[in-house]
Amino acid sequence: NTANLVRNLASTETSGIDLRLDYDQAFGPGRLSAGASGNHILEFSQQATETTLPVETLNTLRNPVDLQLRGWIGYASGGLSGNLFVNYLDDYRTDNTAGGEPVGSWTTFDLAMSYRFDEDRRGPLGGTALSLSVRNLFDRAPPAVPTDAVFRMAGYDAANASPMMRFVAVEVSKRF
Repeated sequence: NTANLVRNLASTETSGIDLRLDYDQAFGPGRLSAGASGNHILEFSQQATETTLPVETLNTLRNPVDLQLRGWIGYASGGLSGNLFVNYLDDYRTDNTAGGEPVGSWTTFDLAMSYRFDEDRRGPLGGTALSLSVRNLFDRAPPAVPTDAVFRMAGYDAANASPMMRFVAVEVSKRF
């Protein structure tokens, strides 16, 4: 009986450009680094089966957004290092119809700092590292989206944003 046979017939076609630039230079007693990465999607269409027409879903709710960027600057000297990141998600619409509601862009900052004690593992703190990371440093809420009764989701687009707001993590590690 083939009535219960499950088939994966859907397909997605996408094209885009990924770019990454890195810079690293001696600066004073340490090293300065900076960079940027980006993803620009040119096309993102989905087709339910071979016999249905493809539908362009780029820049719509719960689908990829055409432009995402991340930049950073960092400095490291001795056992101390720190990096500041900026993340950008372009604006889009809830759907491709004339009534599609706009969803704003979203920019957040992340911070990562660490201190690594004596690497040769001498003394009580030798081989120990302390790290602090803060995601969404300035506590920016994700762009608001209308409530979706079908998926029972309200307030944000889970495919493109996180409702977690600021998240702080502290880590202590020790090498023996």
